[in-house]
Amino acid sequence: MAEDGPTCELTCSDDQWERWLDLVKLVTETPVVYGPGRGLWVDGQWVITWGPGKLGRKKWKAKGKRGPSFHCSSWTNFVCGFLTGANQDYTHSGNIPALQDVLDEDETLHHQRKGVQAAKWRGYGGHTTELLAGKVVTLQDILDNIASLPTFLVVAQSTKKKGGGWKWWHHTVVFVVDRHGTDTPTLWRIAADGYKGNKGFSCKPMQYRQMTPELVASDTKKHIYQGSCVYAEGVPATVIVEV
Repeated sequence: MAEDGPTCELTCSDDQWERWLDLVKLVTETPVVYGPGRGLWVDGQWVITWGPGKLGRKKWKAKGKRGPSFHCSSWTNFVCGFLTGANQDYTHSGNIPALQDVLDEDETLHHQRKGVQAAKWRGYGGHTTELLAGKVVTLQDILDNIASLPTFLVVAQSTKKKGGGWKWWHHTVVFVVDRHGTDTPTLWRIAADGYKGNKGFSCKPMQYRQMTPELVASDTKKHIYQGSCVYAEGVPATVIVEV
């Protein structure tokens, strides 16, 4: 379970970091867009698909230009599999349960909770530690504690509504603490941001964006987060996109 997770260095290895940057470049420059795609383990490498479940599913309702795609939970599920070397044991369901269940549960094969569409999934509890002792935090809290946080943070996001209430845990996001080549760590964000409306998936391209102090200050009252640190194991495998 996450609270008994591994003790790891704050900074991932140079090889792990280079593979992460390769992935960021791939998803932002291809670009990978908001849609029903997945990460699949195929012939000894990761493949980001256009559509759900398998290769070749390229026809889905879209508001923008289709391409290799992720939606929010298929992206964070893939990042966990990529970082931890799940590889052939990876399960590619996009309809996974609550993110903290995925981050906390063990690596044996699980099934969706009762009342949710049936799907198989695996947990990553052996590779995670709950973010800031499991507290619900703001982006400012994350930035304030950056010196003590490992490289990869996978979190669920809640958003404050105009009326003052909260839209609870509706989005999943990856934050990254970059310490490579600098004495001053910086915070970055990457997620499959977008929506599925009457005209289909929005196809918004993925972005890797620095969370500057100014941006963090403006976000503080808009979002809250909860999740875990995910530790890279070995050197992540190569990732390509479906053509």
